Amino acid sequence: MKTESLSSVLKKRLFRRRNLSPVQPEQPQAPAVHDESLARTGENPLESPARLTHLEGLRGIAAFAVLLQHLLLAFLPVAVMRPVDFQWEQFGVLQWLVLTPLSLFYDGSFAVRIFFVHSGLVLAYRYVRNGRQPEVLVSSALGRYFRLTLPMACSVYLAYLLLATGYMWNKEVAELSGSGDWLSKNYAMVPDFWIATRQAFWDSYFNYDSSISYNTNLWTIRAELFGSYFVYAFLILFGRVSSRSLFYLIALCATYNTELSGFVVGMILCESYFYLKVYRWNKPSHLRSFSGLSLLLLGATVGAYVSPVGPLFSRLEPYALPYTLPVIKTFGATLVVVGVTLLPSVQKFLNLKLVQYLGQISYALYLVHIPLICSFGSLFFLLFNTTFQWGYGPSAIASSLLTIMLSFLLAHLLWKRVDQPAIVLAKRIANRLK
Repeated sequence: MKTESLSSVLKKRLFRRRNLSPVQPEQPQAPAVHDESLARTGENPLESPARLTHLEGLRGIAAFAVLLQHLLLAFLPVAVMRPVDFQWEQFGVLQWLVLTPLSLFYDGSFAVRIFFVHSGLVLAYRYVRNGRQPEVLVSSALGRYFRLTLPMACSVYLAYLLLATGYMWNKEVAELSGSGDWLSKNYAMVPDFWIATRQAFWDSYFNYDSSISYNTNLWTIRAELFGSYFVYAFLILFGRVSSRSLFYLIALCATYNTELSGFVVGMILCESYFYLKVYRWNKPSHLRSFSGLSLLLLGATVGAYVSPVGPLFSRLEPYALPYTLPVIKTFGATLVVVGVTLLPSVQKFLNLKLVQYLGQISYALYLVHIPLICSFGSLFFLLFNTTFQWGYGPSAIASSLLTIMLSFLLAHLLWKRVDQPAIVLAKRIANRLK
């Protein structure tokens, strides 16, 4: 038998390594991409990140802005209402916070529009990223009610317990702060456990009444539920249609001046996000940075508009008159979301651990702070202002800080013990119903 030399064996092995690729294990096939433009360019949606984490951070900041607005409505309502005939000179330097786009940091109505745009974008993003599979929408739709309702029910029962035990002090504070248009209207009803239960699971969605609501923030949760199912239905019907741009335009016109318009805009932004990936606009560039910064500043200016007060907002009045305030806020929120998505530096900030944590507890923080402002926050103010005689300003500041701390503590508990388990439960229910 003829034996090969060592050198010939090594040469053969080296030849094989250079010319033969190792056998790769069979990889599972990615879902089919039902998008002609993406397919032509070879762009795979699965290469996109599983979550747009910077938008989670933006949602957290928006939830904190709502908390700040409600604290100001309770203890300094003039900063939110911005009456035209008010003597703003007495505010000193603080008038720049109230009368400029800096007021965006406590503009709750603008923050809510960010919620709607964010929800439409995120719900559509998961669908597009997974190859436009209808099963993704069906699974989300089956669990959506349970995911929203369980944390909401806890906030309703918390408010009922505080009202039934006599711990709501908002009416007394409203007489001192002048917040009769908002603060005194909360919890003016007689506590009723059956009504609270109905609100927790049904009425807040289908028969909402702010005059007897145990949490007046819940009007947005109703919009979240209806908006979510609108997104699911729209994408199932038109999500894989080649001419869906026309249907997006029709949907935008049909939902004009409603909460649903934000969800439609979110879906359009989701589609645009993947097209930007196709044309490589997701790569850092000077043009992208300039465009993002311009849109962010313009969105902040438009979004902060409430009334023609101050040198800047008075100039915006002629342009704002033809449109309603919700339309203006939605337009501003859209520009801010686009601007943030185009700016890597802003995304780095929004991806910081603290900001991401704020995004994680944002839903819980949004749910708990109204009952806490009207109970413990109002009680703190009465103690500091009336009992300890600290004066109005120091009492309002101290009460606000304590209420913020208490809101974060309770929001963390609700997020850990209810919100996260609700997400898991919603997924299990969706799998069972499928």
